[in-house]
Amino acid sequence: MYSRSKYSIVLLMALLSYGCASQNFISSDGFDVYVSEKRYLNESCGNLELMKKEFDSNARHATRKHLGLEPFKYDIASQHEREMINKNGRYITYALATNCR
Repeated sequence: MYSRSKYSIVLLMALLSYGCASQNFISSDGFDVYVSEKRYLNESCGNLELMKKEFDSNARHATRKHLGLEPFKYDIASQHEREMINKNGRYITYALATNCR
């Protein structure tokens, strides 16, 4: 009996955390937390150059990697993917020009 209630609690927590995570990514405003100019300006030149190289190679994959989007978030992220890719590329380029030249 104890293990069943423990299992139920763990399952409930998992469902709640998934629901909360998905709600954070429903609107494009939620992505601004992950794609922010300030975040890129704080990166080192070496990291920015690597990010730019990855972005030029495969923008979609690099953006997902740079933003830390795990596979379970991909379907939600795809709603705003074009905007995320554009912002990611623009902010990397801006941060490189500002910090590293």
